[in-house]
Amino acid sequence: MIAGCSSSSKSDDAAGGGKKGLDKVTYVTGLGSFGREAYAWYGVDKGFFKAEGIDLTVEPGKAGAANLALIESGRAQFAAIDYSGAIVDYGKNTDTNFKIVDAINQRTTVAIMTRQSSNVSGPADLIGKKVGVQAGAVPQTLFPAYARLAGLTDAQIKQVQFVPAQNPQLLPGLLASKATVGIGQFVVGQPAVQTALGSSDKVNVLPYSKYLGDLYGNVLVASNKLVSSNPDLIKRFNRAYNKSLAASLDDPDGTAAVLQKAVQAPQPAAAAAAEVRLSKPYCGTGDEIGTMDETKVARGIAILQGAGLFANTFDPSKMVAFDLVPKASTAQG
Repeated sequence: MIAGCSSSSKSDDAAGGGKKGLDKVTYVTGLGSFGREAYAWYGVDKGFFKAEGIDLTVEPGKAGAANLALIESGRAQFAAIDYSGAIVDYGKNTDTNFKIVDAINQRTTVAIMTRQSSNVSGPADLIGKKVGVQAGAVPQTLFPAYARLAGLTDAQIKQVQFVPAQNPQLLPGLLASKATVGIGQFVVGQPAVQTALGSSDKVNVLPYSKYLGDLYGNVLVASNKLVSSNPDLIKRFNRAYNKSLAASLDDPDGTAAVLQKAVQAPQPAAAAAAEVRLSKPYCGTGDEIGTMDETKVARGIAILQGAGLFANTFDPSKMVAFDLVPKASTAQG
């Protein structure tokens, strides 16, 4: 069960480093407990969060919509979601109850993965075929924009059949069993999918970034209430979070070992470590980690609006708490 923050008063007392006790905080990963998500457990193991006055519980996430529901209900204080899904949410809704406070990936990692033997080389080859996805996850949400830019008509897009999986860990198995021709994934998840396929076939990756430039990947979000009531907690969490991410990226094998201890039925260590290695180019380097650029955010909004995912544009500062997002000189400070 997902635990909540102990109380708002304790969070206020603990501001400035937890002098009167640790803030009890729950963080939800972007999707499952794969190696690409293991940096949060790594940071807990290394004591980075406790050093910032935070007693952190990490829970495996179930993708954007489910993660946002936990944030909005107060059952979790922070969650990772896909940036493109966040833009679509803001573009379609006027009562959004979250803000982005940190960038995990400096460019999108969303993809569809297929078997090489299926001869799928682009979205046109998915017409009339089944694609496995985690319900509410961004590979399905973003697919129309990706497919339109690749030249598909709306009628063709509707012919792609998305099949929901009950658990994100089950998606590689859907592909391996040939229950679907493809699965919604992230580029860094390729090792896990290849493990499921074994030596019988190779993974083919269709990255959305081929047609959707200027998009961040996963981002960290918090509720509007937390942003307004406890910015100090968010700043402390960001410091520990980005330190965890940077240290994990430099220690793939150590991160995989922590994951083995932290979760039940963990991803095999070799595959987890491979995901960490694949993640590094997407997260930025040095003090770029965690940062966001307002002009780039505006371009991303324009791209998805232009692709027809929502009608009206909006100001980037409505969605991103730029005063809380780490600055380049202090992202790991």
